Amino acid sequence: MMIKRKNSAYSAQYRRPALRRAVAGLILAAFIAAGFHMPLPLYASHTTPEEDFTQVPDSNIWQSPSVSAGEAYNLTLAWLRLPDNVRNRLMNDNVKIYLIAKSDEVLTSARLNYSSDSRIGFAGLTTHPVYQRYVYPSSGRLAYVKRIADGAIELQTDAGVRTYLDPHRLIHEVGHYMDSAAGAATGTYFAISSSADWQVFYEAYGSDLLRTSAYIVRPDLYSAQECFADAFRLLCTDPDALEAISPSLYNYVSAMISAIPEVSPAAPG
Repeated sequence: MMIKRKNSAYSAQYRRPALRRAVAGLILAAFIAAGFHMPLPLYASHTTPEEDFTQVPDSNIWQSPSVSAGEAYNLTLAWLRLPDNVRNRLMNDNVKIYLIAKSDEVLTSARLNYSSDSRIGFAGLTTHPVYQRYVYPSSGRLAYVKRIADGAIELQTDAGVRTYLDPHRLIHEVGHYMDSAAGAATGTYFAISSSADWQVFYEAYGSDLLRTSAYIVRPDLYSAQECFADAFRLLCTDPDALEAISPSLYNYVSAMISAIPEVSPAAPG
């Protein structure tokens, strides 16, 4: 059955004329035949060159030159506290976690406007993958989803009162990534936190989770997405505290995270 491409708002920029697609396909085939690996493009916010980052061994963490050994150590411990399926998914999705010292670069993404308030702490940014959806033209039913750009996580030391990289923010940002990873098979962003089930939990326990969050100083910025990332953070760092808020909340978050596969699945066709 013939399949046609359907571009989402996230991937409209990837439209190409047929000739250019054909040429790109030939180039890609040539690279594959030659044994080269062509990584998916990445749309992160930092401008520090990739060659200036150093990888922390046995992790997806990359640090800029001025990140201290203590910071790298503490964030590596946070990496090791992630559930196995989450770590493996980040590795299989080629998600780099960038630690960026403010003396090396101050992130200036428009997405960080709210983080200029030093009371919240340093900046954390999750760039989600870009998905291309393919559908059957006769029925509009989803055929499959292809990831055409990798995601990334960027952590910035605070330009305000705190000048260290917080391991808990790393886990919070991973929670954002997992929120979309759960919907990768259908190209759905924030699949967990946008669900009707999570809205019920958010309404019931959002204020309790807010009290554990850096957003306590800016509750107007709190959302279902931030709330889920905080719930994931507690699941990894203080599960007893999450269960004390609500056993059903703990069971739901634990089940949602456990169900995320280590490799992005194909959509049912």
